Amino acid sequence: MKYIEEDLPFKKSELLLQYNPVHKKIPVLVHGGKPIAESLVILEYIDEVWPHNPLLPKDAYEKSEAMFWAKFIDENTGPMWGFFQKFGEEQQKAIESYSEILRKIEEHGLRDKKFFGGETKLA
Repeated sequence: MKYIEEDLPFKKSELLLQYNPVHKKIPVLVHGGKPIAESLVILEYIDEVWPHNPLLPKDAYEKSEAMFWAKFIDENTGPMWGFFQKFGEEQQKAIESYSEILRKIEEHGLRDKKFFGGETKLA
């Protein structure tokens, strides 16, 4: 396994553009020389390829909840990085907006659980 760091958002490597030419963004998992792009697709791929060590719950309802929150996080936290490019009042508005998103995740996504997958940390 090889981890490659990208210098985003301004400088995208040729490798990233080769493996994800449509969205031109991370994450991309390359397995067997074949690229798998997008967080939710990667989650499902990992669960199918390595069923002995699943990331998602087996129970259909719990899996749908996990996929909902994975999608919510994917859609709402990516733009958070734009906060670093804002200043003054714009930055303060971004802080308030993103704080609300994080509160929603903590209150409704985690509820009484310590981690998204339950009470134990995955090794």
